[in-house]
Amino acid sequence: MTGQEQIAIVKHVPYSVLKKRIKHHKGLPEVMPRLLFIRLRYKGMSVVRAADAVGVSGQTGYN
Repeated sequence: MTGQEQIAIVKHVPYSVLKKRIKHHKGLPEVMPRLLFIRLRYKGMSVVRAADAVGVSGQTGYN
């Protein structure tokens, strides 16, 4: 797939709050990849690349 991705990011959580949640996360372990995925998307990475970076499929990233 080429070109710019058509999925817009709506930043409901400020980046600074997201960073704190990642740094001080003590909850369920399956939440950490989701937080990291969101951080990568905030930084402008595509869904497929961000999903690959956290070890899930591209389809899971889109879901």
